[in-house]
Amino acid sequence: MKKLPLLALSLASLLFAGEFETNLAQSVQKAAQVEVKVLSSTSLSSLNNLRLAIIQASDGSQFPLYASSDGKSFIGFSPVMSLSPEDVGRVDALMEELKGAQMRQSAEEKATLSKLFASLPKERFLLLPSSDKSVKKSLIVVSDPDCPYCKQELGNIEERLKSANIKIIFAPVHDDTAFIKSQLIMDEAKKLKESDVKGKVALLKKYFEKIELSEAQKKTDISKIKDNAAKIFGTGIITGVPFVFEAE
Repeated sequence: MKKLPLLALSLASLLFAGEFETNLAQSVQKAAQVEVKVLSSTSLSSLNNLRLAIIQASDGSQFPLYASSDGKSFIGFSPVMSLSPEDVGRVDALMEELKGAQMRQSAEEKATLSKLFASLPKERFLLLPSSDKSVKKSLIVVSDPDCPYCKQELGNIEERLKSANIKIIFAPVHDDTAFIKSQLIMDEAKKLKESDVKGKVALLKKYFEKIELSEAQKKTDISKIKDNAAKIFGTGIITGVPFVFEAE
């Protein structure tokens, strides 16, 4: 019979934990417009029982934040806090857990992307060799001709080419015009020598501008570019462009 109070206390703790996690997930989702779940949390007595929680977003990314004991409000994590030695230990343990999870996630994502890019046909990539023949580093850039941020990235390409070989693959996030322009770049690049980096960069800059497509160009087969986008975004790892990946 003496076990009943302990059982009741355990059930109450579980209910409280579930309520905290539900409230916090809803609070973060409302503020950030992204679905999340609470992976773990610990109460900090030196901060009036504020809780440090590890949150995971729908894209798999994980991050820490401080939350009220009921989970209805939260603030971003800061390492600059006045904590008791016991709470310092709790924070350190939780942050080590987060660090380990992030390292595992990073390694898994890199392996997934390496496998993906290796599986795509060589002709899907626009190769830009580095100006330094001794360079071993290779970057894969996922891009979209109608993306303003991709256009900004293109502006840095000569600088990047000083220290890396670059392979561009198109996976547009805009309408069919971007897919057509992507395929036109690939088609016209075939007429250039592989070593003609200036010609390829000029070609990229041409189609990264707003241009009027001819009726003939509008009939361009974009199935390969569509396939690129489906496979690249299908991983759930790459969610936007430009995306730069350092290949092995």
